[in-house]
Amino acid sequence: MPVKSTTLGVLLVAAAPLAFGLNERWHCDIHAAARSLPAVADRLGDGRPEVVFTTRYDGAVWAVSHAGEMLRHYTYEHWLEGGIAATTHAGSRGAVFAFQESDGRLNLCDYRLGTTLSIRVDGKPCIGTMPCFADLDGDGVSEVVVARRIATEE
Repeated sequence: MPVKSTTLGVLLVAAAPLAFGLNERWHCDIHAAARSLPAVADRLGDGRPEVVFTTRYDGAVWAVSHAGEMLRHYTYEHWLEGGIAATTHAGSRGAVFAFQESDGRLNLCDYRLGTTLSIRVDGKPCIGTMPCFADLDGDGVSEVVVARRIATEE
């Protein structure tokens, strides 16, 4: 059952936490079940990092400013499984994001350009996992890595 209200809180941790403690900088209530750890990245290439995260039950990706104000949410057809990952490439102005939909699609999004590439990947997304970016073949370009459950016949 979906959670009716979830608060996302971002905390500032002092350099010496035992001496200064933890101080909340801001929070926002999105009235949805947060599904992922946030990715902090420059979504639009304007030099301002934002907090970007997914919610499961409404198929949405949310962007919150560094000051805690809700900037935008993007909706997708299916529930989102796991978290969201972000990376930047040499020469790019904004980050590229990857996340999985519950129907097995892997999405690669460039919100600055307004483009989404989507591909169906074999297997079922593993609940709680998220894509990651890595240059696996050493060519200077990141690949997207996902974890899947693959049914096997015995």
